[in-house]
Amino acid sequence: MKKLALLALPLLAFTVQPPGWVFQMTTTELATGAVSESQMMVVGNNIKITVAAATGAPEGDMSFLGDVGEIGELIYNNDEDRTYYRINQQLMDDLKAQMGDMEAQMREALAGIPEAQRRAIMERAGGMPGMPGMAQVTPPEIELRSTGERDTKAGYPCVRYELVVDGRVSQHMWMTEWSNVEGAGALGQAFGRFGDFTKAMIESLPFGGMMGDPTGWMARDFRERVAIVTIDLSEAGEPISETVLTDVSRREVALSEFGPKEGYREERMMPGQ
Repeated sequence: MKKLALLALPLLAFTVQPPGWVFQMTTTELATGAVSESQMMVVGNNIKITVAAATGAPEGDMSFLGDVGEIGELIYNNDEDRTYYRINQQLMDDLKAQMGDMEAQMREALAGIPEAQRRAIMERAGGMPGMPGMAQVTPPEIELRSTGERDTKAGYPCVRYELVVDGRVSQHMWMTEWSNVEGAGALGQAFGRFGDFTKAMIESLPFGGMMGDPTGWMARDFRERVAIVTIDLSEAGEPISETVLTDVSRREVALSEFGPKEGYREERMMPGQ
């Protein structure tokens, strides 16, 4: 028995989950002063984000399990009705197949229509998933621009960046280098895996091209820096809300914290799943 226990020690060294990192953030709605708290836990390739409303009641949480399957899976828990949604490779494959069937049916229906009328229908359907002509839709242009302005935010040396979407500044971000933030290595690894998952999800869809690559700028610009303060702007350029990274701590986080909550019912995202 003693010999078996000794032989098991190397196996335990590989199965014990390493300690996780917990990031706390506070969001303030500038018009009302309402404050909400959010928490992000990271263990290995797993991420869990929990948001609490200004009343203190949880609004729900999202978990990314990066080691499930080839690309990982996303779980969203809805506390209001005690349900959860699952996004994984199987769902992507099912959605792709369904969209392919819709497009084939549309093309078959258009086959017997005169050319001019068929062209007009395709143009009107250009922005609809699964419809011929949708490739004409232009994906959004997203860019993160440095202003060169420097300041200390929440104790971190930062540079102010602007998130520009289709020519409009939608956010101001005070960012610091990853090396300045404790636990940044773990977070960068997990978000790299999550970025791969998001890219795979978009590429699996027939209409993925119309979305562009919304994670491309994140993979590029967040590789070396992280946002400490994020200010959301209205279309008129006025500040709407401010989110601040307030605390980073290292602690034991059980893997049971990630994924569907006990007693919650799974809601299918597609009929017939």
